[in-house]
Amino acid sequence: GAGLFVDINPRRQVGIEAEGRWLQHDHQAHTAESTYLVGLRTQIRRGAFSPYLKTLVGLGYFNFPYNSANGRYFVIAPGAGIDFRVKDNLTIRLVDVEYQQWPQFTFGTIDPYSVSFGFSYRIFSGSHTRLTGPDSPGMQ
Repeated sequence: GAGLFVDINPRRQVGIEAEGRWLQHDHQAHTAESTYLVGLRTQIRRGAFSPYLKTLVGLGYFNFPYNSANGRYFVIAPGAGIDFRVKDNLTIRLVDVEYQQWPQFTFGTIDPYSVSFGFSYRIFSGSHTRLTGPDSPGMQ
């Protein structure tokens, strides 16, 4: 399947993550699921590496085989992963593991999980504070 995520980090270690995932289980039978989730994400930056934890909630859509039915369900998804910063604006998501819970699924709770990887590109960057000392240029 495919996925897309957006991170907003108003504080260095705590932020918000939103994601969408689209998975085709059986192309011939048209069995598919998609999720749209948002929640808190906390990270610890260690040099170029940033391990993180996240807890997301949102909606999951499931299309049953042969378009016999479809449903919309509440989803909660704890997860964790590691990002690797290549440049200031380019990061590789080395691994992202997510354990979803669909507690209101039609035939009882289902617990799908996913393991993914990818990359992110920073489009917007917040203001940077530059620290200056008595011997540095810019000190007045």
